Amino acid sequence: MKTKVFLIILLVFVSLTLISCKNVTGDEKNHQSEIQAHNIMKFDLTDFTWEIENFHCDLNVGSLENADDVIVKAMDLWTDKYGEDIDGLYEDIKEHPFHIAFDEANECWHINGVIDEDLLGAVPQALIKQDGTVLAVWIG
Repeated sequence: MKTKVFLIILLVFVSLTLISCKNVTGDEKNHQSEIQAHNIMKFDLTDFTWEIENFHCDLNVGSLENADDVIVKAMDLWTDKYGEDIDGLYEDIKEHPFHIAFDEANECWHINGVIDEDLLGAVPQALIKQDGTVLAVWIG
């Protein structure tokens, strides 16, 4: 009886260990699964040269580990730059998932809000490198 209980405990321990190891097997695999889970699109940073020149920002928000970090940091940037008045806009864009894209070659995130098609207006946007360097913040 003691042997069976020991084997069951050992089996559970080994199973949990294998599951946890599977979840941390390399940054690239985790990054790819996150991209699929959050529907993260790809983009080319060179398409945003004008925005970087005209809406440049000299901040660093700290390293970004995942899409959730990007959302939090971008919302903080937008509030700091545009003030609390942007909260009304947040109510509209919170009803939709944020549009998040990643440029692997330049390790940069592009995030913007999304509003209903029937609403007129612009949405806040940000370009933030993986290391937290903010390249641009704007509403457009």
